[in-house]
Amino acid sequence: MKIIFSKLIQNYEFSPGNYVFGRLVFLSLLAYTFCYINHSPSYERGGKVCYYCSPGFYWSGDCWTSHTQAQCQPCPNGTFQTTVNIAHYCERCKNCEEVVRNYFLAAVITKCTSHSNTICGCTAGYHFVKDHGGNGMGFCQLNKMCHVGYGLVENGSQFEDTICRKCLEGFTYSSSKSIKPCMECTRNCQNGTHMQYPCNITHDMACEANTESEGPIKENIKMTGTTAIAIGTVCGVFLSVVIIMTIVIVRRRSFRPNSNITADNRSVVFRASFIPLLDELKNESQQDDDRINWEKFFNRFCSDIDILPDWEHFIRILFTLSGLAEKGQRAVNEAKETHDQEQYRSRLYYALIKWKNYSYVDNDSEKFQVLCQAVNKHKKSSVKIFN
Repeated sequence: MKIIFSKLIQNYEFSPGNYVFGRLVFLSLLAYTFCYINHSPSYERGGKVCYYCSPGFYWSGDCWTSHTQAQCQPCPNGTFQTTVNIAHYCERCKNCEEVVRNYFLAAVITKCTSHSNTICGCTAGYHFVKDHGGNGMGFCQLNKMCHVGYGLVENGSQFEDTICRKCLEGFTYSSSKSIKPCMECTRNCQNGTHMQYPCNITHDMACEANTESEGPIKENIKMTGTTAIAIGTVCGVFLSVVIIMTIVIVRRRSFRPNSNITADNRSVVFRASFIPLLDELKNESQQDDDRINWEKFFNRFCSDIDILPDWEHFIRILFTLSGLAEKGQRAVNEAKETHDQEQYRSRLYYALIKWKNYSYVDNDSEKFQVLCQAVNKHKKSSVKIFN
């Protein structure tokens, strides 16, 4: 830059027509000289002020004239200088196999130049982890995969591990270890099928074909106002007749002097009728390691055990017997928020899964006994009308 301005001054012919251009050249040269002198590091020796060598060079001797750069030499191959300096030599470039302890996984990210050092990293699928000592050394670690129920947020980089996030219950899921984002849950079953079990963070909603005996299960049925009123009227009349007949029968039985069937007897008989069914469900859901596949068990439970429609009462009893009374209503509320009002089985299944996850008991047999007690207590409360 200084040489260019000198040439301009030497070849410049001063005349009134070139007055403005001459002033611009002079001001530019003055500004350059001021910035260079005031902002470049320098040292003084023998009455001369010498400026430091630029990055990529090293010092080889003092300047010839004051306020000029010292004598500098370019860094040889395999060496570098990153800053202005008066060093007598350049630094040796980093060897990645010396930096990465498991050197067979080392990779060069950026090659060394005369003004920058080598940047070392790892081969694809690994990231570099530095030692705590701060010496720049470290090792290559395999990028983790997201666990079941978790999805990818950001892929691993040369210096960062994979970032995963838990899937959103009832909306997204991940059924295997992977480096993929959570997948969206299926919202509805196709015609001719019904839901086997709902979507959670580890698997999608499963649907199965309707049987002839079951008929089509419509959990998302939408009725018009006229149809709903008609059905409600018929149900109301039918329910009134049933209640009246029940009251008459109960009153007649209450006057039988030789009646030996008490409420307790009925409870024992009733309990004996559903315990074998629960045992059967348990046996069908047991795995090779004798643990219970609770998802399979709950799916059959919701279909075969007569808990509906008062499933909320049953869930509160179950949580109370498990020492989790304060969480019972929370599970009920979440089930209602997650599934529509008509989806009774889905709500019950969701709340049962919550109970399993909250339960402090790790032994499946103990959990099963608590469940049986809850069913028994729920059923007892449903026969109090006979007392």
